[in-house]
Amino acid sequence: NTSEYKEHWFSSSADDHQDLVGKTGKVITPLRPAGTILIEKDRLDVLTKGEFVAKGSVVEVVKVEGSKIIVREITS
Repeated sequence: NTSEYKEHWFSSSADDHQDLVGKTGKVITPLRPAGTILIEKDRLDVLTKGEFVAKGSVVEVVKVEGSKIIVREITS
């Protein structure tokens, strides 16, 4: 007799990624505008504001909107 409760799979606001704002990471898949970056040892699915960012580029997290992590490319 098993049942599933919402709290067993629900992602709380404690995991909202606000602590990532201002951190930089390396692009590991092209951002078109969505893709994956690496910050420290964490792989994160992110979005740009519509720009293409090539693999290997460095990006900064500029905003977190709910589950969306918004980044921008850092240029020298």
